[in-house]
Amino acid sequence: MTRLNRRDIEAGLAALDEKAAGNVLQHPSAKDPAVAIANEAQDIDWHYRQLLEATIAQEHSRVDVILARIYRQGVSRERIEAELLRRWAESQGIDLSSQAPPARGRIIGKADPGAGIQQLQPGFVLDRDLHLLVADAGAGKTLLTLELATILSLGTAGFMDHQSPRKGGGSRRTILYIATDGGPTAYNQISDYCDELQVADRGALIEVWAEAEDGSEAGWSITLPNLHRLALRVAQGDVLAVFIDTANAVFQQAGLSPYVGPVDQYLRLLKAIVCRHAVLWINTHSNRSGTGLKSIGGHPAWQEVPSVIHRIEPPKKGTDQPYRWIVEKLRGESRREFAYHWRSGEFQLAEGHYHENVDDELLALIQRLSTAGLPTKPAALIEATNKTGQSIYSSLKRLRQERLIRSKGNGYTLTPGGERHVAA
Repeated sequence: MTRLNRRDIEAGLAALDEKAAGNVLQHPSAKDPAVAIANEAQDIDWHYRQLLEATIAQEHSRVDVILARIYRQGVSRERIEAELLRRWAESQGIDLSSQAPPARGRIIGKADPGAGIQQLQPGFVLDRDLHLLVADAGAGKTLLTLELATILSLGTAGFMDHQSPRKGGGSRRTILYIATDGGPTAYNQISDYCDELQVADRGALIEVWAEAEDGSEAGWSITLPNLHRLALRVAQGDVLAVFIDTANAVFQQAGLSPYVGPVDQYLRLLKAIVCRHAVLWINTHSNRSGTGLKSIGGHPAWQEVPSVIHRIEPPKKGTDQPYRWIVEKLRGESRREFAYHWRSGEFQLAEGHYHENVDDELLALIQRLSTAGLPTKPAALIEATNKTGQSIYSSLKRLRQERLIRSKGNGYTLTPGGERHVAA
C-alpha cells in the first residue's frame, strides 16, 4: 500500500473539509450544542460513506486521507471497522444488528413449513448451510474436500458410503474453491490434486480463487473488498458450494485472529453472504489437544455457529490403519463414523454400512401402499423393498425433513409436496 507524506494528507484533508462543508447542516445558532452535535454527526456520516466507497474500490491513498480525517474527530479504529462492516452488510440486505426482529408465533400444522432441510449429500452436506471440517495439518483435508466438491458439482454420484443423491443442485453446478492456505503455491497444489482426482475428465466445474505466483492476484481473505467480491460472485446463481481452505489463512491474512475477537460475527456474515445461494464449507485446523468437538481450535463460535461439523483422524505414521471420518454434528442426524483408505486413486471404505439411497423408490412405494389401504409402517416398507433397516430409516428421516411424507398412525402418507414430487 502506498503511504502518503504529511503534506499530501493535509492537502487531502483540506479538500475533503471543503467538500464536506456543503454536506453539513448550517444553522444560525452555531453555538447551540445540539446543533453542533448534529452537524458533526452528519459530517462523520458523510466521511463514512466516502470511506466505504474508497475501501470497496481499493483506493488506498484516498482511504488514508479519509481515515486521518475521522481519527481527528476522535473515532477509534475498532469503531470505524465495525461501522464499515455494518454499512456494507446493510447495503447487501444483511442485518448485523444484535436486536432481534419481533417474534411471531406459528401453529404446527397450520403454518407453511417450507421446503424443509435439503440434503445434497445424505449424512454429509445440507444445502444452503454452514459446514466445518476440522483436522490436523497434513490429514488430507484439501484432497478430500476437492473430491467432495467434485461429487457435488456432478450431482450424480454419492460421497464415500452413499449411493447417488436423490437430487442435486439443479442449475447450480459451479464449485468456488477459495485456496488461501499455501500462499503462492496454493493454485498449483489444487491443480495437481484435481489432476489426481480427474476432476475435469469427470465433468466437474471447479473455479479456484488463489494467489498468483506472478503477484497478479492476492490470496483471498476476510476483508471488505473481498467479501464484496464474494457476494457479487455467489449472487450470479450458478454456484452450488463455496469451499474456504483454510479458516486460519483467510482470517490471519486479513489481520484478524481466528481465536479471539468477533469471530462469530464474521462467521455469521459469511453465512449470510453465501448461504442465501449456496453451501458454505470451511476447513480449519484442530488444536491437537482435545477430542471430539473439543478438538476444534480457536473461538467457541467454530463449534456453535456451523450446522454441520466433520472431523478427520489420520492413521498413526508408519501403519496401514485407515483414516477415520467422523460426523460430529449434523442437524437432524446422530453422530456417525466410518473408516476409509486412499488407494489406487480412489477412496475405499474399510469399515461401515453402505447406505443405499432409496428415497424416490420409498416415496412411490408409500403412495402405492397407502392408496391400496395397506400398512406403511417401517417394518412393512423394509419387507416390501428388501432393503436394510438402516437404509429405510435414514430415507424416512430425509423424506420427513423435506416435508414429503408425514406420520399417519403407525405408518406414513405423502404430503401434497410428496404427491407433486411423485407426479413429476
